[in-house]
Amino acid sequence: MDMRWLTLSFFISVIFSACLTAQPVVAEKDLDKRSQKALTEAKGYAARQNWTSAVEAYDALLDRSPNFLDGYFLRAAMHRELGNHAATEADYETALTRSPDYYPYAWHLLALAEYQQEKYAEAEEHASKAVAVLTKARQQKQAEALRQRAKIAQQLYKSPVDFSPVPLNENINTPALEYLPTFTADEELLIYTVRDPYSQEKEQEDFYFSQKNEAREWIKGTPLSRINTELNEGAQTIAGDGKLLFFSGCFRPGSHGGCDLYYSTFEGGEWQTARQPRPPLNSAHWDSQPCLSANGRYLYFSSDRPDGLGGSDIWRSTRQANGSWGAPENLGAPINTPNDDESPYIHP
Repeated sequence: MDMRWLTLSFFISVIFSACLTAQPVVAEKDLDKRSQKALTEAKGYAARQNWTSAVEAYDALLDRSPNFLDGYFLRAAMHRELGNHAATEADYETALTRSPDYYPYAWHLLALAEYQQEKYAEAEEHASKAVAVLTKARQQKQAEALRQRAKIAQQLYKSPVDFSPVPLNENINTPALEYLPTFTADEELLIYTVRDPYSQEKEQEDFYFSQKNEAREWIKGTPLSRINTELNEGAQTIAGDGKLLFFSGCFRPGSHGGCDLYYSTFEGGEWQTARQPRPPLNSAHWDSQPCLSANGRYLYFSSDRPDGLGGSDIWRSTRQANGSWGAPENLGAPINTPNDDESPYIHP
């Protein structure tokens, strides 16, 4: 090939890249009316947790106003909710390429999206960048923790362990999303979360349950109709005897904080309508990710309530003789750290 064409192509590429990064950032107030309308629609969908429609609205907005930098960050958040880590990564990379200092915390979010795709080297690099540019101590700690995890993951990849998971049958797995399974101690009852991506209103999360038949196979999953609502239910835990279920519910009427703990009991052959435990179990803060001990006496959960050691900590409440739950206690060090400590799990 003629070296003159190679040289010309190189300079065109450099000039084009420079033009992209030099493009002015458009503020929300400077959007035209059609773009303003698309932004309003996108935010409305997001408020209703209709992430797919929100992404489509942001697509239309950015097609019309590609220099609206906030749009890439907002769309990335929608992709993150949908679990589309590659699209999340792409939006953060686009925005950060155009303006590396516009939203410093995005370096951490970019690293997180890469980590979730097992791009551990890139995640470590961008988490290091986040540590360097962030000024808030808590955010720096989050980024440093992610950097360390990415570094360790690279080391673990060098020493793989055989692991061959087998999918459950079609009575459980469907075209929808099934996740967060929990079992009773005898492994006869399965409760799991189903997220329907084809819902017309929003990506609805509900609980389903299944039991084993005489052939030791799981029967078709059935919704927990007396627990499920039009809102999302998630992060469930069940006592070993299958008589008590705790889960997380967010932004419900009568809630104490953004997310609260709820419970249901199995009586008369069916699960009862979910209720909130009496104070002081729930607080005006984030209370979520419950985990019951096998005997149902202890409830572990994560919360960012005051008097913790970090952002969110693991707490424990003990069931009293009258069935109520005692004041939660912080588990302290070494369980809790100055970072976010979440997702407790106690093996039945």
